Amino acid sequence: MLSQSQPDFSWIYVKQDGEMTIGAGHSDDWEQLERQGNPYHADYLWVKTAGTPYVITDPAIVAQIKTAIMPMQQQGEKMQVIGEQMQQKGDAINSQTQQLLLNVATDKEDPKIQAEIDSLSASMDMLGQQMDELSKVHESLSNTAEKQIVSLAQAAIKAGTAIKAS
Repeated sequence: MLSQSQPDFSWIYVKQDGEMTIGAGHSDDWEQLERQGNPYHADYLWVKTAGTPYVITDPAIVAQIKTAIMPMQQQGEKMQVIGEQMQQKGDAINSQTQQLLLNVATDKEDPKIQAEIDSLSASMDMLGQQMDELSKVHESLSNTAEKQIVSLAQAAIKAGTAIKAS
């Protein structure tokens, strides 16, 4: 996913263990960082602006970045839970539908299966509404976090605390 507000600005937050869970950049940037691992042995922010990549390892700036992205990550975790629930409901609907089709093919009627499908569908609709609401909040949190990250990164580049990356 690319930066919404800054088309010429990419960023990826890299954890000490090399895990990259959040950012806005081209897939080849993500792949390159994944290949190189974490040579800094600390959490850092990788940014690319005007085609030039930088790394920000300053603990004070990294702490501010963590604070900026935390609400967005927490919202994303809530969305993941709802997504998993939707997957389970979808699998159950599929299973019940297969059974319903099998019953139709063999002239067996089981009203309980249709009732179960209807119940699962209603539950899926409610989860979908919850996901829509969570998505709206997540988008707002993402925009806020990204503005903070752009500001922090630009300040670090200007102050010389961002290291040019290769």
